Amino acid sequence: MLALLLSGIGGIVGGYIVYLFKRGNFNPTVGIAGVSCVPSTAKVAQKAASKADPSAFILDYALGVNICGVITTAILTGIYITLLS
Repeated sequence: MLALLLSGIGGIVGGYIVYLFKRGNFNPTVGIAGVSCVPSTAKVAQKAASKADPSAFILDYALGVNICGVITTAILTGIYITLLS
């Protein structure tokens, strides 16, 4: 639970950082999709974005971030296992 919480917070913070660098031309909701629950978090991000702006379609970006989250989780798991053994 703590890992998902920290991952979600990190994703939102990362989304806002990209939002600031792109000067408002990015939806920070995409950041939450980095949590590696495929494809649930991408769907949740799309639903939240659609609720705020019905014309917003971020599902393709959210799925890309989602896959990156899965790859990062696999790499970090390998590093943790290596360090613990």
